[in-house]
Amino acid sequence: MADEKDWPGAWNEVRIPFCFVPHGAPEPTEWMARHPGWFKIPATFVPRSEPVPVPADPPRAYPPVGIPLANRLESRSESRSGSEPRSPSDLHTSREGKEFIFVREAANPEITKHTHWPGARSGVTLGPGYDMAFRTPEQIIFDLMSIGVDYEHARVLAAAGKPPDGSSKFGLRYQDAKEFAERHAHDVTLTPAQQKALFEHVLPAYEADVRSLVHVPLTQNQFDALVSFDYSRGVGNLPVIAHALNRGDYEGAARLLEHFDDEGLPGVRMRRYAEAAKFRFNAPDGQ
Repeated sequence: MADEKDWPGAWNEVRIPFCFVPHGAPEPTEWMARHPGWFKIPATFVPRSEPVPVPADPPRAYPPVGIPLANRLESRSESRSGSEPRSPSDLHTSREGKEFIFVREAANPEITKHTHWPGARSGVTLGPGYDMAFRTPEQIIFDLMSIGVDYEHARVLAAAGKPPDGSSKFGLRYQDAKEFAERHAHDVTLTPAQQKALFEHVLPAYEADVRSLVHVPLTQNQFDALVSFDYSRGVGNLPVIAHALNRGDYEGAARLLEHFDDEGLPGVRMRRYAEAAKFRFNAPDGQ
């Protein structure tokens, strides 16, 4: 792991109580051992032209704050295997990768347990990033009933999905989505178990997107990062990154991933940086 001596003056102390630990990360350094529960990140984690943000309320600036250093989800043997490139067809999202996505999509369970509108171009959303604007009413009803939502409530929320007549590629978005989400905010209240179940129910579709578009070997971290990006941005944006990968330009794909932010939201920008860092971590030489 890099230390101050590797990049003098490039490090800033960012005191956050928990920090995402990349798949396969080495054991905590001496610095971390002296500061249990805290982590130190390099200034290179954010664009050089900008200072490392040190907000008064770290969880709001680093949504979500992630996983305790002392509670790793992967064993050391699993960590070593995570750096070995494999065919995407042989990969599934790791436990740590699932946590990476879920804690960002459901950072505030008190909000995500109801219908809500995340802002920007999002549609009516429920649970961990389940955006109805990109789904048909039939899909919405099926997905919600699969986690225990009754048919009548699922049918009401399905009105936020794509028009059945095909008149639009999207369901409710922008102000329409905001008003619908507020109007039906208490029609459905998901339990923590239902939020997890909804995430597990839809995740395979995003894994399938990565497998269908990427035709070169990936490490576990790279696969997890791409699934996270697809979950956040949708399959319509993944081909740009897949095209670079399929040319063998892994670093180019990482740069695209890092800078793929056309919404200007701090949380979105930080997620792209985290995905790019995850994509690069433990990558083989030459990638």
